[in-house]
Amino acid sequence: MHALYYTLMHGLFRLFGGELLTLRLPSVVAMSLAAAGVGLLGHRLAGPRFGLPAGLVFPLTPQSQLYTQEGRSYAMVCALVTWPTYLLVRTVARRSRGRWCAYGLAMLLAGLLHEFAILAVAAHGVTLLVSGSLAV
Repeated sequence: MHALYYTLMHGLFRLFGGELLTLRLPSVVAMSLAAAGVGLLGHRLAGPRFGLPAGLVFPLTPQSQLYTQEGRSYAMVCALVTWPTYLLVRTVARRSRGRWCAYGLAMLLAGLLHEFAILAVAAHGVTLLVSGSLAV
């Protein structure tokens, strides 16, 4: 189910060669984007006193460092779950059809990178129900 990742990497290898940098740089960029998303989520949910430290500490966790250096899809999946989560938090505050579509598209891409990413949709739904942000 990692076809999207391997298709992307195949294209990068054709463009830039099969070097180690070509293999690992996408993971580094993706985890950097994930760290930025974590920082913005922390800022949005708990304020600037927590957002900046969250964004700075996230890349220091062992699992984040592992995903950053691996030549696999996990860092991209992490980024593609973090940013829709941020988008979901913003959408709940100010709803629009376009934001919901952007959220759905981002989660679809995450699911195409790794099937377990779809579990985040269930977690988001439960969170919305428990918080009272989603009327049943």
